[in-house]
Amino acid sequence: MSGRLHCLNAGKADCFVIELEENGEKTVLLIDGGSKNEPVMPLLPYLEAHSIRQIDLLALTHLHQDHQGYLGDVAAVLPVRRALLPYPPIPLTEDDLAGVVEEERRNDVAVFNRMWADLLRQGCRVETAFPLTAAPFVFGSWRLSCIFPTVKDTSPVYEALCRMRDRSSHEAHDLYESVRLRFNGDSSILLLEHEGKPSALLCGDSFHTSLLRALAGRTPAVSLIKLSHHGRNDKGNLYFVGNFLQTLSPQTLVITSSRALALQHRAEWENICPTACLIVTGEANGAEILPLA
Repeated sequence: MSGRLHCLNAGKADCFVIELEENGEKTVLLIDGGSKNEPVMPLLPYLEAHSIRQIDLLALTHLHQDHQGYLGDVAAVLPVRRALLPYPPIPLTEDDLAGVVEEERRNDVAVFNRMWADLLRQGCRVETAFPLTAAPFVFGSWRLSCIFPTVKDTSPVYEALCRMRDRSSHEAHDLYESVRLRFNGDSSILLLEHEGKPSALLCGDSFHTSLLRALAGRTPAVSLIKLSHHGRNDKGNLYFVGNFLQTLSPQTLVITSSRALALQHRAEWENICPTACLIVTGEANGAEILPLA
């Protein structure tokens, strides 16, 4: 049995392919899809180059273009057995959003809803994070769990988006503005375990408070941590705390960032978890492929 994590160089964006092999069978998980604004490594050609023709689990951590990226393209052309998406379909059309939200977010919603439709069309079983409907996904001795949000968490973002439909443009704009900076707070946190032991913690763009809530006072040793929010605490939000991450004893710390930002920030990133091997995706020519234990 073996596992590999493909950390694609997607610029300042998240895109991960996980291959799990057991008893001669391969399982493929796809976590986030990069960014079409930074087409460093388009996803479909990468999957084709690695002879990946089916996705066993597709997961989108949250509704931002630097994570959604090429997932819609994958859902349109490849069979996907199961999926974990942040919300149910969003009851808004591009016309509903015109003049209310910025073009990038209008596009995010349109791509998200088309992806839902494509997944349902092909018979994929789709789970949601808000509300959390997904039990842990089990693949032999491997298990992927959504540890944030919990079943008790609700999404002010999704609730605001749903309420926008029947409001005036002015009211809809105010509703959107009330949650515009909260999309990252809805980011799922995914924990991959092997034989009951934590292997990889994938934090999307989640807040530090979300990780604390997810772990509920526990500090399990995790071999690999994908750091939240491209290694940046900014815009008034606290995405990670180095001292806390060190209590999780990671052997590898992965940061998704462009090559330019890596040149600027690598020295400070090396101090987040000084004993861990630092992998910055933007420094790879293609993808960094890491073993999973």
